[in-house]
Amino acid sequence: MSELPLFPLSQGLLPQGLLHLQIFEIRYLTMIRQCRQQNTPFGVVMLAQGKEVRQAGAQERLMNQGCMAHLLEVEALQPNLLRVLCQGGARFRLGEHVQAPNGLWRGEVSMLPEEPFAPVPEELAHVAQRLAQMSGQWRERGMDEAQWPWRGDAEYGDCAWVAHRWLELLPLSPAQKHSAMLEADPVLRLQRVAAWLKAF
Repeated sequence: MSELPLFPLSQGLLPQGLLHLQIFEIRYLTMIRQCRQQNTPFGVVMLAQGKEVRQAGAQERLMNQGCMAHLLEVEALQPNLLRVLCQGGARFRLGEHVQAPNGLWRGEVSMLPEEPFAPVPEELAHVAQRLAQMSGQWRERGMDEAQWPWRGDAEYGDCAWVAHRWLELLPLSPAQKHSAMLEADPVLRLQRVAAWLKAF
């Protein structure tokens, strides 16, 4: 178990995914500066209740699984406004967590094992193919790869990677996305994504 500062978001973060943030709340300005100075990640968890921007009297409740966020870029736009780019790392399960007077959450986390490579079965190959076609269209339009929702090599043959990319792209509710991430079997997770993709 280790303790992490936490950043609750409505849509969360997935391994290898990119997260663009504009930071202006004091609690997160402090957190980002400390993480940058110490070269440490923070944890992103999904909100089960509450808003991303702190509101007086509003309660926040966090879901029990999250993802490590590693800082890639930090740019000061103004004295109290940062533009931040993070990349998702390992997944974790959230244990005891408390909220400081300034609103920053800290929690005990246990890291989940890295998911082994699970080849995309033939009956789900169309899900990976559609993702590859979409990225091909982005490239044809001249879309800068820095604006893509992921960074690094594409892994269209891996169930977890393909499922994660669609979970970032599809207009799912936080509860739907969280339930998919709780599915331990990457093949079953991709099956759920395939059903949602068909519905949309």
